Amino acid sequence: MSQRVLRNEPAEALSNGTPLVATRVSGMTEIVEATGDGVVVEKNDPEALAAHIIGLS
Repeated sequence: MSQRVLRNEPAEALSNGTPLVATRVSGMTEIVEATGDGVVVEKNDPEALAAHIIGLS
């Protein structure tokens, strides 16, 4: 049995127009894809995560 826990911070950031860089965990993919205001990277890919964060600046 899988338990999904989603924190409020990502949804709050997206609702304020802040782009989100997230990993594929706990429903983040669905939220980011539904809003189109961010990117999702694989869970164990720190290089991709860093590249997208750097790309925001």
